[in-house]
Amino acid sequence: MPRVTLDNLDEIFTYHRPNHVQTGKYERINKATKEYAKVLLEACPEGRELSIALTNLQLVRMTANMAIAVEHVED
Repeated sequence: MPRVTLDNLDEIFTYHRPNHVQTGKYERINKATKEYAKVLLEACPEGRELSIALTNLQLVRMTANMAIAVEHVED
């Protein structure tokens, strides 16, 4: 992601409708992180650590999707 400046605020903080290529990438990321969440829920005991792991997995998903959404901003 480019450095945030006054000149690119509008571009960065605007909704960008995904194109068909981006939609496919989102779907792959969402499917993979959901599958990994299932692994964590099945393998780990309930508790603080599991909660943190799931929260971080959500952050991974959101950050990866954001990278896709703003990839054209860097051009």
